[in-house]
Amino acid sequence: MGDKGGIRLDYCGDFVYYTAKDGALVKTHPRLPKSDMYRNEIDSFVDSVITRIPNQATIDNAIATSKIIDAIYRSSDAHREVEIR
Repeated sequence: MGDKGGIRLDYCGDFVYYTAKDGALVKTHPRLPKSDMYRNEIDSFVDSVITRIPNQATIDNAIATSKIIDAIYRSSDAHREVEIR
């Protein structure tokens, strides 16, 4: 729950940043370089097979990401910070 701004994300796409400036709502569309996320995922998997270095897409990373997303929703509902355990 932020008090300085917010972000609306479009899956696989851009995002919009909202904030207030001089008493008015400001909507910004930052443009960042994009890459093909599916191609990146395949390349990462193939690289892991070839190098035998474990892929970064582990269950531990998935659990951490899920905890963060859950905390974002709980924070929004509670209108305050929440703790991630």
